[in-house]
Amino acid sequence: YFGKGLRAAVVDGAVPAARLDDMVLRILTPMFAFGVFDFPSNGTAMANVTSPAHTQLARELAAAGTVLLRNQHGALPIAPSVTSIAVFGKDAQTDPQCCGGGSGDVTPPYVVTPYDAIVERCGSACNVTYVEGPIAALPMIQWYSKLRNDHFLSPDCAECYDLYVEERTEGFAYSVCPDGIACEELVLYWNAAETDNFVTVASLPPTEPGYVFVHPMGWALPLNYSGPDDTIVLQVWVLDTTANNSERLDHFTLATPDSIEEAQAGGYKHVRDIARLLVESFDPDFRNIR
Repeated sequence: YFGKGLRAAVVDGAVPAARLDDMVLRILTPMFAFGVFDFPSNGTAMANVTSPAHTQLARELAAAGTVLLRNQHGALPIAPSVTSIAVFGKDAQTDPQCCGGGSGDVTPPYVVTPYDAIVERCGSACNVTYVEGPIAALPMIQWYSKLRNDHFLSPDCAECYDLYVEERTEGFAYSVCPDGIACEELVLYWNAAETDNFVTVASLPPTEPGYVFVHPMGWALPLNYSGPDDTIVLQVWVLDTTANNSERLDHFTLATPDSIEEAQAGGYKHVRDIARLLVESFDPDFRNIR
């Protein structure tokens, strides 16, 4: 329970007031211990207080905390005799992951991709080739949590924690955007106060307050796609708070007729179309994306 859901649970007796007191005590105790209320901040949470010393310390900690789990055939460190290196995967260059998502997300002072670092370290002595990797089909599965009354679109629902059950597959996205197509990147946002997972496209982020970026979800086709593949329109629906006499904000990202019927029955209203998904999967070894 979070936010308005927690308040309703306390009022209804589902969550004892003593449990709420204990939760508050655990939050406020360290705040008093460290003088948060004795010395209130005169800045803002969005202020950039990074200094060169902080950046250097972060670099040292990251290097010291790096663990080499396996060094097959003694590949590292790279011998001076090596003249050719292949680097694979979008994490190595086009979409490097430097930190966690959600509340653990930070904006780094700089990012050096693995590919760029290897090229610099290798120098002119060897040739470094980058391959983003094969294009795979990502099933965009509709998940639902009865406890949270929340819909969640994801290939694997890694954030589900046994709270969600699989309903249906809405369509298929790409792991990598095909060449020659202006793809729409699918991204996941989370609003703790509303307990709302919201999947949208990067070009149309949430306008309501309280949403934080979690991680990318793959690539969809643009709405104006007119290629040979069968597609289905990915839509965003929002709970109609007026019709449902509810204050809770909940997004429902969907595509199939069954999901549209579920949204209509649940009191949701259509807000916008955002992209297109493939109707069928594909074998990345059988064909290239057209």
